[in-house]
Amino acid sequence: MKKLIFVFLLIPILLFAQYNIDGRRIYNGTVKNAALATSAVDGGVMLEATRVMWFPISIDSLTTTGVQGSGGWFLPSANSAGVTNQNFFRTLTFDADGGTTGDDIAYLTFVCPDDYETDSMELYLYWFHLDDDGAAADEVTFDGTVNAIADAEDCLGAGTGMTAVADVAASSDSALYIVNLDPEVETITAGDLVVIQIFVDESASSLDSGELVRLIGAKITYEAKDE
Repeated sequence: MKKLIFVFLLIPILLFAQYNIDGRRIYNGTVKNAALATSAVDGGVMLEATRVMWFPISIDSLTTTGVQGSGGWFLPSANSAGVTNQNFFRTLTFDADGGTTGDDIAYLTFVCPDDYETDSMELYLYWFHLDDDGAAADEVTFDGTVNAIADAEDCLGAGTGMTAVADVAASSDSALYIVNLDPEVETITAGDLVVIQIFVDESASSLDSGELVRLIGAKITYEAKDE
């Protein structure tokens, strides 16, 4: 019986034997190259914890344009993205068929967390569309701007443009796609009010007339700073 208890207690020790723990920080103890090390703990590289924030197109938000919902999303009064109930998803809809109304727009707003590590933020958009021909691959180009607003700064600044990213919907109709945009074009600091404008660039996309990009939500990831 004592042997069984010993083995049971030994399992987690073996699983984490390759790591060294210093308070909240975990270091990969397998890295011995001092030139690569970022800490003095066993010459290992610190493995910073990744934090995730998920912003779905929530049920209680976006009832009308110009109304802020609890989900962090806001639709402007002009050129706003549409809102659609699609089976068990509520989505924002963007057209990209070369129309004359301009690019559809939505805004995502949140406060940058206190444990945010500078220059570590990523933005992932989860989307799909219902292909009306099912044959040709459709290219969708996402773009936007970022405005990080600190205390006493202008709330209505234009922000900084992100680098546009093209995503090709080459799989089956209604397949999920995830596109990664970089919000770090703007200097973001913990505590900032971050406003991200998101739009689908009509001129750079190749959706057929009448097809819509359906945005399910946005995931923000960042590294937690060392404390």
